[in-house]
Amino acid sequence: MQKTFSLLAFLGIAALLATAATYMVQRRMVDSPCAQRVVFEKENASFCVEVADSVPKWVRGLVGRAELSKGWGMLFVFLDPEPHTFTMKGMLFPLDIIFLDANAKVVYIAHDLAACPSRQACTTVSSPPAQYVLEVNAGVAEALGIQEGMVAQLPKQ
Repeated sequence: MQKTFSLLAFLGIAALLATAATYMVQRRMVDSPCAQRVVFEKENASFCVEVADSVPKWVRGLVGRAELSKGWGMLFVFLDPEPHTFTMKGMLFPLDIIFLDANAKVVYIAHDLAACPSRQACTTVSSPPAQYVLEVNAGVAEALGIQEGMVAQLPKQ
């Protein structure tokens, strides 16, 4: 009986800590000050970004987050320019995905990709090679006039 109670107490505390950690990760883009920014040629087209520059960060991305605050994005920084496949599996909100080459020039934009919270794999691929990929809320790229050929200023790595 004592062992069962101890096990249940431990599991309850572990679940509480996991919930708190998930909430803190999801809120990071809401409450964090803007330390790094991507700025496009147009002054009104800029985003505070969280940088994903390692395999664990690439895999995690924005999966499981409830939202992406207005004016925020996630910048994926890859080692070399190549075609990249992005999946919306596990996403809870739609995105625009902006692919940039090694010179930070927009080479492809996947507009309004639907959330794909189920197990099916909803994917998009950049056919031109990309070294940087910026995920922002759906509709934002078009609303701000971001187009292929535009150049962005990226945070220093």
